[in-house]
Amino acid sequence: HKYNQNTAMQNALGVIQQVYDRFAEVTGRQYQHLMAWNMEDADVAIVVANSAAGNARSVAAKLREEGVKAGARAVAK
Repeated sequence: HKYNQNTAMQNALGVIQQVYDRFAEVTGRQYQHLMAWNMEDADVAIVVANSAAGNARSVAAKLREEGVKAGARAVAK
């Protein structure tokens, strides 16, 4: 039971990305399962889910203005 559930979840990630890619074709907005902003040199990361991403990006930007190397990651559902 758990093996089948785990296999299905692993397979779902590829399908989810296909849906994101199709959405980008239609709307011009690209999403990924795990989005990242300013993480290349970040010492601090704000990790959120879904609709909190915009706020996390704003907070990370404000922290960068204050000299903190901050980035944000968001997990989409």
